[in-house]
Amino acid sequence: EQLRVSDLIYLAGGLQPNAARYGYIKRINPENRTLVDYIRVDVEAAIQNPDQEADVLLQPQDALTIYTKERYAELFSVQVTGEVREPGTYDFSEGLRISDLIYLSGGLTLEATDFAYLIRKNPAEPSDIEYLRVDLAAVLADSSSAANQRLRAMDELRILNRNTFLDNATVRISGAVRN
Repeated sequence: EQLRVSDLIYLAGGLQPNAARYGYIKRINPENRTLVDYIRVDVEAAIQNPDQEADVLLQPQDALTIYTKERYAELFSVQVTGEVREPGTYDFSEGLRISDLIYLSGGLTLEATDFAYLIRKNPAEPSDIEYLRVDLAAVLADSSSAANQRLRAMDELRILNRNTFLDNATVRISGAVRN
């Protein structure tokens, strides 16, 4: 009895450093036991001001859930496709460059062209797409090269196969020849 949110957090050993500011109490509705109420709790205020309004008094069978901040963070990624050893999607991080993405994906295959396309999407407006040609030879020769651009969230690096650009030409001879 008289257990509050701050007491429960204290009994649980405190909050983790990445705890979100708000939590939710899941409470069975006393009037209709098949319904559930969710009560939003300002966890920081409850801890800083025990026994105040934000420090909600708990009832039997209440369940307090406090999520991590990461649950609410928008996680962005970058993608590399085509002629790398491990094409795929990688977590975005500030400062990530084209050469970093190539190395994360295991490096170029032997069939890779010496250029690629950086397909840049605007996260706020996904239909806004920009295509940038990238000199891979310059990127891999010198990581401080201007060609080694910083990546943005939702960028895709598309590395083409050099055989794509070969013509399948044939030669034909006719007339007064033996074969």
